[in-house]
Amino acid sequence: MFIDTHAHLNFKAFKNDYKEAIKRAFDNNIKGIINIGSNFSTSLEATRIAHEYGEDTNGHEYESRTDRHECGVWAAVGLHPIHLVKDIVESATFNGKEYAFKTNQEVFNYEKYKKLALSSKKVIAIGETGLDYFRLIEDDKSQDTSRLHSRQARNKIQDTNKSQVSNYKQIQKKVFKEHIRLATELKLPLI
Repeated sequence: MFIDTHAHLNFKAFKNDYKEAIKRAFDNNIKGIINIGSNFSTSLEATRIAHEYGEDTNGHEYESRTDRHECGVWAAVGLHPIHLVKDIVESATFNGKEYAFKTNQEVFNYEKYKKLALSSKKVIAIGETGLDYFRLIEDDKSQDTSRLHSRQARNKIQDTNKSQVSNYKQIQKKVFKEHIRLATELKLPLI
């Protein structure tokens, strides 16, 4: 049995064809899809999509979170660290087409995510979470201080960037621990 353990059919790029993508997956012997949230709105959307596929292919309604062996679509809810620190513009290429998107900064609200996770048996994991320092380090190095005339001005900007990066890392660590606490409390896997 094959399952897709990390899909993002809840993202805007799939808003018009996620049903076709799910059908193609099931037609090709994929028995399950776990749609992963990366912020509150995509977590909510992942949960909504999972409810559209509330029955397995044999017509049996799922009775509990542990009854996961049949075909279906499930959701994971969480806040990816790129949404914690600032708005980031990203681009990705999919099937030869370039997609651009902007992350929206969000403050992690433990109770809000807990309520969403408990709202449905179709929520089977917490995440997407973790530590993502890639963009932080890139931002720290991207500050062009070479045109500044005074060494003092260059050092001040570099010190500010290091301080911001350190602060962003602390925020990510704190929220990652909150995700771990939530997954532990709800007895769900962490993605």
